[in-house]
Amino acid sequence: MGRKRGFDETTVLDVVRDRFWTTGFDGTSTYDLMDATGLGKGSIYKAFGNKNALYVRVFSDYCQGLVAQAREELREGPHAVLTSPMARLERYVVSLTDTFATESPRRGCFLTKVTADRAGEDDMVAGTARRAFEDLACALASAIRDAQDASFIYRTQSLPRSVPS
Repeated sequence: MGRKRGFDETTVLDVVRDRFWTTGFDGTSTYDLMDATGLGKGSIYKAFGNKNALYVRVFSDYCQGLVAQAREELREGPHAVLTSPMARLERYVVSLTDTFATESPRRGCFLTKVTADRAGEDDMVAGTARRAFEDLACALASAIRDAQDASFIYRTQSLPRSVPS
């Protein structure tokens, strides 16, 4: 039986994500990750695999959280955050701009940065990014259709029910 981990995995993954977010994949060495997390090289590799596997993991986790947040903020029905579809759309867009405008340091969107940085050379990153963008597009399209149905937005053409793969 293996030893119990002496670190909180969520905390380590958050630190690693923030490091990659700030300095990118190529600008972050394994030694940088060791310094940031306080873990030894062996502990990092045993717990998470190599640097690329760790990068894909934190990127995937980020994308899942980003999509879940969008779906939650834009969803309609009895559990909707706001009842008006237009208010949900407005609040979601404003919350994104507020987040990116007020964070310090200003790092921008991790999804966009990773896509630009690695999607051309890493199929796992490209697939994860594609799914995240498609899921975000579907959540937004659904919220826009709700606003159109409620006559908050004029309907000039139909939005697709899903994004083609």
